Amino acid sequence: MEDSSINVLNQMVFRPFDVDYVDIEDSLDPDINFFQNMSNLNCEYYHEQQFCDIVNNHDYVSLMHLNVRSLPKNMDQLTAYLKSLCHSFTVIGLSETWLTDNNKDLYHMPGYNCLHECRQNKRGGGVSLFIHGSAEYTVRTDLNRYDECIESSFVELNGRSLGQDQNVIVGVIYRPPNTDVNVFNQHMIDILSAVKQEDKPCYCMGDYNIDILHNESHKDTGTFLDIMYSSSFIPLITKPTRVTSDSATIIDNIYCNDITFYNTVCQGILYTVISDHFPVFTILYS
Repeated sequence: MEDSSINVLNQMVFRPFDVDYVDIEDSLDPDINFFQNMSNLNCEYYHEQQFCDIVNNHDYVSLMHLNVRSLPKNMDQLTAYLKSLCHSFTVIGLSETWLTDNNKDLYHMPGYNCLHECRQNKRGGGVSLFIHGSAEYTVRTDLNRYDECIESSFVELNGRSLGQDQNVIVGVIYRPPNTDVNVFNQHMIDILSAVKQEDKPCYCMGDYNIDILHNESHKDTGTFLDIMYSSSFIPLITKPTRVTSDSATIIDNIYCNDITFYNTVCQGILYTVISDHFPVFTILYS
């Protein structure tokens, strides 16, 4: 991607919490004050060397998601790209893996445990989680949802194995395009309600095929964001993640409810041509 193209994309930013004025009464409201702070979250584009520079000499928990558009086709390229980043993510989530029950056991990454959810009796789709071998985890099948409107897989990471005080729930989610957003939203309500009962940090990464740049003009998108916000889940990615010759959309994201880390988190978008989506990531510095 040329610098001029990056500059254009940098101008397309989702800023849900920008505040143009300060009111003395508002400044006393904890909810408004929180959203003002969240508007300072910084999301940038990174080439390999730029990413290596920001992860150097830090302790962290890190997550990455990519709509890989066929793991059988792009596994080698993805593996080579990850090696170039000089970093091993704690969890890697992939959507549109296009795996089947017949071939899923052929696809793994050295040093990672893997979980694959595949479509039945239909091509395409599929989600996978790769969890670093140093992270202890349990599979959260109670949070998983899988039908024509949503494909998901969740795990709970043992906080002690990560140097964290609490366990962390991590999920990968894919909403197939041209499916009922209302059904998808109901699934999200069920998942987020269950998570809320446990009061644990949670990160939902994936390709939602919901362009949050259009949240004010598209009713279903606005409803989706209302659901996320009402459960205290904030989008960490605020710039386009899928770019074509005639469009730029924010459909890939990482939503988190971990508000205590908002000022120690780095998040961004990685530039690579593995698929027609850019990878997104977040890093929690200890």
